[in-house]
Amino acid sequence: MKVLTIGRTENCHIQIDNPLISRQHAILKVSPFGRMTLTDRSTNGTFINGNPLKTGMEYRVSRRDVVTFAKVAQLDWKVVPNPLKKYIIGFVVVLVLALAAILLWGIPQIIDNGDEGEKKDTTGVKTVQPPIENLQIPGTSLETKDPSPEIDVNKGIDEMKHKEEIRAREQAERARIQEEKRRSELKKQREAEEAAKKEAEEKAKKEQEKQEKESKKDSLNLFN
Repeated sequence: MKVLTIGRTENCHIQIDNPLISRQHAILKVSPFGRMTLTDRSTNGTFINGNPLKTGMEYRVSRRDVVTFAKVAQLDWKVVPNPLKKYIIGFVVVLVLALAAILLWGIPQIIDNGDEGEKKDTTGVKTVQPPIENLQIPGTSLETKDPSPEIDVNKGIDEMKHKEEIRAREQAERARIQEEKRRSELKKQREAEEAAKKEAEEKAKKEQEKQEKESKKDSLNLFN
């Protein structure tokens, strides 16, 4: 997991020189499989596609999203490392090597077989050249196969994205439950405070009425 800090100071991995940008404005986490999360730690806010982020909460983000900071600066995805790039390059290298091997070993064999087909035997009868589709390239079967390595990269990436989306939904659901719990506790606290306040007011009212009664009683005693 690579953690990138975004902010105004020189110590940040991605520096944005603007007075509205906080010293450490946001944190971007990049997993080895390309999953990214963004956390806002600023005063003036961070936005994904125009939607503000809650401070301290992680949000899923992709390279297709438009990320802005304090509405004055936009994240340049070119400065964010892409961990999937090395896998793509490796796949392309393997594919090129496989195609080169087939060309180097297969074409000479086809040419040799073609030359032999045109030669005549000792009886003067021309040898029939077999159809090109029946020729067998060394190291391959008669069935036509895709020379590409049997690596379904896109399927693996889709599965990882699906798992990450499920994990993100679970995190969002946990955050929603925590928020509801917090609101419920605040509501109970307010109700308790209101009840205590009401009880104190009733007690004060009764005490005042008691004092007024005693005062009237003392006044009657004076007249008597």
